[in-house]
Amino acid sequence: MTHLFRPITLLLLASAALAGCVSSAPRSTTTDPSVRDGVAAVLQSLQRNLPGSYNNHLQTRTDSDESQSVAHLRLLIEPGDSNGRFLVTQNDVSGKLPARQYVWQFGASEDGRLLMEFAPRIHGEIGRACRLELLPTQGNAIHGSTQAEQCLIPNEEGLQLGLMKEYLLAPGSIEIGERLVDLQQQSAVSSDTRLRFRRERSYSGWAGRKLDSDSEWRLAQPFTLHNQGDRIALIDQLEQPLGYHLQLMQMRYREDQPEILRLALIDSNSNEQIAFAFADSNASQIGLHLGWLQVGLQLAALTPEPVPVPVQASPGNSPQR
Repeated sequence: MTHLFRPITLLLLASAALAGCVSSAPRSTTTDPSVRDGVAAVLQSLQRNLPGSYNNHLQTRTDSDESQSVAHLRLLIEPGDSNGRFLVTQNDVSGKLPARQYVWQFGASEDGRLLMEFAPRIHGEIGRACRLELLPTQGNAIHGSTQAEQCLIPNEEGLQLGLMKEYLLAPGSIEIGERLVDLQQQSAVSSDTRLRFRRERSYSGWAGRKLDSDSEWRLAQPFTLHNQGDRIALIDQLEQPLGYHLQLMQMRYREDQPEILRLALIDSNSNEQIAFAFADSNASQIGLHLGWLQVGLQLAALTPEPVPVPVQASPGNSPQR
């Protein structure tokens, strides 16, 4: 089997349930109660853990391919569908490429194999579906791929085109590899693509700045940042810039070290990073206290606390003019 992307280091699963991600379609007709119960349990885990927003910001920072743009992936359980199908939307953040939509559906074969069907969704119409088998792999993730002959792509030129598609799914990460092949010439008609998406965790935030030691605090408007490289400009209550950006990123400084959460304060004029705060990658809170500027972030899933009033600058923390 040809693999479209090289092995990677996976995030550890919160549970091993995703190693059997299945849903009710293709529908299983097995009479083994343990298999039916297992399918139902894994479907609940899949519906709970897979939906959400992902992006490949970290990939664009670490890959040698400078042409790789940031892509956003959003998974939703399709509204009004009792079979638990997922509507998948992929956007190019730069806007250079059109948005793409797919329908994913997971199931079990009669002999207990894990299956996935995927199909394009264009103008609300679902196209021809392709099917692949999913197998457990390292880190309790699941992996599956198609051969080009198994996934034929209709086209107006009359060519015999097949799609090699590869998926690697784990909590917190989704990898998608793709290659389009001319079956008559047995050659690729497009360059290989490999996207490594990571789940976004959103934080709600507050910030305040003093122009000098005697001035009042200028409070920023409430904002939200996700942990996959999101960056925003601080704007006060009168829609005036405070002169700084914030960026939140989950990253690893060394391969032999665990990931951390990094909050950076950036000068809007010079783009210079002037202050950092670090926390555990799963931290529910992170902030900065520079005396003349204060920032607080809290995981958006938690109940937000009232916006605090910044404390007075302590001796030695001179205001930034």
